[in-house]
Amino acid sequence: MPKFHIVSLGCSKARVDSEYMVSLLEEAGYQQIDQVLESDLIIINTCSFIEEARVESIDTILNFIKIKKRQKLLVAGCLPQRYSKQLPQELPEVDYFLGTSHLGRIVEVLQGNQKVHVDPGTSWIPEKLHPRRSSLYPATAYLKLSEGCNRQCAFCAIPSIRGRQKSYTPDLILKEARNLARFGVKELNLIAQDLTAWGDDLEKNDNLNTLLEKLVKVEGIAWIRLLYLYPDRVNRQLLELIAQEEKIVPYLDLPVQHISDSVLAKMKRGYGEETLRNKLDMIKEIVPEIWLRTTILTGHPGETEEDFNKLYDFVKETKFSHLGVFEYSPEEGTLAEKFNSPPPEVITERAQKIMRLQKGITKKKMEKMKGKIVEILVEEYDPESFVYIGRHRGQAPEIDGNIYLTESKVQPGNIVKAQLLDYKNFDFTGKVLS
Repeated sequence: MPKFHIVSLGCSKARVDSEYMVSLLEEAGYQQIDQVLESDLIIINTCSFIEEARVESIDTILNFIKIKKRQKLLVAGCLPQRYSKQLPQELPEVDYFLGTSHLGRIVEVLQGNQKVHVDPGTSWIPEKLHPRRSSLYPATAYLKLSEGCNRQCAFCAIPSIRGRQKSYTPDLILKEARNLARFGVKELNLIAQDLTAWGDDLEKNDNLNTLLEKLVKVEGIAWIRLLYLYPDRVNRQLLELIAQEEKIVPYLDLPVQHISDSVLAKMKRGYGEETLRNKLDMIKEIVPEIWLRTTILTGHPGETEEDFNKLYDFVKETKFSHLGVFEYSPEEGTLAEKFNSPPPEVITERAQKIMRLQKGITKKKMEKMKGKIVEILVEEYDPESFVYIGRHRGQAPEIDGNIYLTESKVQPGNIVKAQLLDYKNFDFTGKVLS
């Protein structure tokens, strides 16, 4: 039985791609192992969204080239999808390059002689259920709803890498949800380049709202979380559904990017300050206890000091629950690449200023939560510190911090009630009450 070792880099969508590859290989008789040097095949699933991600991907490939001996090396994902011509010349030690367009053919690729497998500007989506398991935690999984994106944001290279949007069918999504629940998953984190656009390329009546109405009926699933929603398409019906359905946690990941009309126009975001503020008002009106995560981009071409000050004041006023900042970097093939941006040191300074502001906002929010009793999904046990680790409804996996349960004995995979005792940075300590 051939053995393989896989490393997954980049975003949650890439993690799901890795889980699909694992499932396809296991169906074909391969065995996944943790010991790299005992494997027959090493797979590196890469990211190329921004410069930092590309550097990490290349460094990881070079490290494995140094240590591998008899193993075949397969580099998959966004990096070979984007640089299919350059990589084989620069990295001849790699045996196979597999773009996002050919992930479903991984077994066929390994059995053939062709080195590069890329169809530019598209991505593979499964046509049938492949029973993947979550590689995150047993009780937590990502559920991908679509591939690609029809938006043309000036700073983003995703459409040129993964192509136009292709939605998974409702039937496949529901089968995946039931399969994950069968393996013990309690929390589904719905992901896509734009959740609000899911179904646009399917039948007329297919949309995020109708899909959620079906997903909440999946037995075994307790929490459903919505990640990556385009602000201007969040509607009243969706918010009312979140307010009514206990399984849909009151949490939205809403990447606003900016608040200045001129910068948003240059970004090609398709909305302005008025629309954005109206959406935020509607969200807080219908779901007042909502947890809001957002993403900010500093230093986009055309961002003046006045634009940034407006953004700073907006963040200070809105008080997002969670916030991440990207520093603009020109991406090959994007519209924004053609224009001049502020100096790198200015971009960094602006990003750091936003993060210092958000750190203060987060501290005040966490101070208010001290002593509260919340539901926590227990995910793992840390034998070194003798604590169980989990998250409450307002914390998405990997990005929003954890809760460390002290003096408690619980079962990973269960949802328990606990009192929040204290916090440090983005993490809480808590004590289970039952």
